Amino acid sequence: GQVYFITPMYNMVKTRGYALAIFTVSLVSWTSATTNGISVPAQYLYTNDTSEMFIDVASGCIVKQWDGLDPEGIAGHPWVTTVSCGDTKAFTHSGVASKGSLRFFLQRGVLNVNGESLSTMGDSFWTVQGSSYNFTILSGFVYAVGCSMNFTEVENTTV
Repeated sequence: GQVYFITPMYNMVKTRGYALAIFTVSLVSWTSATTNGISVPAQYLYTNDTSEMFIDVASGCIVKQWDGLDPEGIAGHPWVTTVSCGDTKAFTHSGVASKGSLRFFLQRGVLNVNGESLSTMGDSFWTVQGSSYNFTILSGFVYAVGCSMNFTEVENTTV
């Protein structure tokens, strides 16, 4: 299965490049570790086994969610949601980032968030705590990292 690595240092990984991302991935474990007297923070694996997954009935898109501890990823791992839509599929959702900021990262396809259209791999859109968001993913894949997203109004089939 596919494994997602997001660590409490994910902002540093994003801004400092690929070499640091490889170093960070090599530190992933389920518990804290000490190496040469240096403490390494506890890490969390975003795997299919640790996710809640459902298929949106209206669009046929697959949504996976992982519970988090800290939306900023400093004191613990953040909540993560992925939405994967096949060709000719689209998923729309709106809400409020009520428990922290929320960052959308486009892997492929087209992502429309709050009137902004993103179409290049790696494009991102950040919302601050308390702000509303409305996003549509068209035939693609997106990560939403930060606070939890509420899908209680989405008609779905749990997988």
